[in-house]
This record gives sequence, C-alpha cells and structure tokens, in this order.
Amino acid sequence: MKKLSVLVASILLLVSLVGCANTEKKLLNPNYSSSSFFDIEEGDPHPNDRNVSSVISTIPSDQYEAYPVLQNVPVSATLYKDGEAVSIDVRDPRLIRLVNFFNNTLCYDKCSYLLSYLSDTDLGEDVVNEVFRLEIKYKPCGEKLPGPYENEPTKFDTIIVTNSNGSFVLINHDYPNYMGDEQICSVWAARYFPLHWSYPWLDLFGF
Repeated sequence: MKKLSVLVASILLLVSLVGCANTEKKLLNPNYSSSSFFDIEEGDPHPNDRNVSSVISTIPSDQYEAYPVLQNVPVSATLYKDGEAVSIDVRDPRLIRLVNFFNNTLCYDKCSYLLSYLSDTDLGEDVVNEVFRLEIKYKPCGEKLPGPYENEPTKFDTIIVTNSNGSFVLINHDYPNYMGDEQICSVWAARYFPLHWSYPWLDLFGF
C-alpha cells in the first residue's frame, strides 16, 4: 500500500509539472515588440498620466513577450492593497501587460536607475513594507544580476512594484551584496524607474 501511495503521488507530481510547463509555453510569446512603446528619451518632458494610460492600453496582454531581459513567465504574483494580500493569476492581462511594459522599457533604454544598491533599511522602509505594492516571483533565468545601467538582468527571484514611488525593485534573495569587505545589504536589490520618472504604475495598470 505504501509503495502504491508513493507511485500515485509521483504520477500526480509529474502531471502537475507537465501542466505548469504547458501553461508557461502557452503564455510565452517567443517574439517581442520590435520598438519601444514610448517615444521619449531621458530628459524629455514627462508624459502625463492620461497619455501614459493611452499607450498602456496598446501593450500586449495575452502573452509574456520573450525579451532578452526576461524570457520566462512569473511563478506567482501577490498584490498588497487596503490591508489585504490577494493572489494574482499569472494569466491576468494586467500582470502580463505590466511585465511586458517593464521589459520593453529595459530593452529600449527607457529606464532610469537608482545609482546605488538598496540597503536593508531602504528595502524595508519603502519597498517590502509599502502598503500598496505588487510582488512578482520568478525563477531566475540567467546570470546577470540587476543593478545600475544593467539593461538585461536575469538573475533575480522577485520584482516589487511600488505605487507611491513608482519604482520596480529587482531582488535576488540568495545573493548578498557586498562593498569590499563590508556587507551593505543582506540581499541583492536594485531600483528601476521606467520612463525615467515616478508614476503610480499599479493605479495606471488597473490594480
């Protein structure tokens, strides 16, 4: 009986893994948009929220585009809002559109960067404790850690989008960040600003 239980459990696990692989394959577009969604450069006047919203509505929301910066589908996503934590389906069009937008801004140099890594204090004060935020989990798909001027980060397990300061924070929890012999951060975290400005992205994408 014990052997039978183990066999059944193994079969169910295999079916689950195959199902996840098929779902990811269906959600991943091997191609990506051939140009930037936003025709602006750093230093240009910043478009207002209404103009940004009009462009957001044109961003693909049915499949994740396989940009060089990120070529896999999120493992999970959780929205923290109004004191509640709500699981967001990885097939949610809002999430797909948001991820495609961010990857597009990285790919076509429409992102600014905080020119330092986040300390544990900074990460705690206005990122992981932000009352309105979206945490997206990933399986790292490469060896490039996020950081200032790094347009193709692939070695991170979490993106946290904060609404109040309009940033995307990429985190690798398994890779502490050091400066010389002094540890400055227990995790590797870097902050990005799409369109070179702080926008309430979660509001604009309908979260």
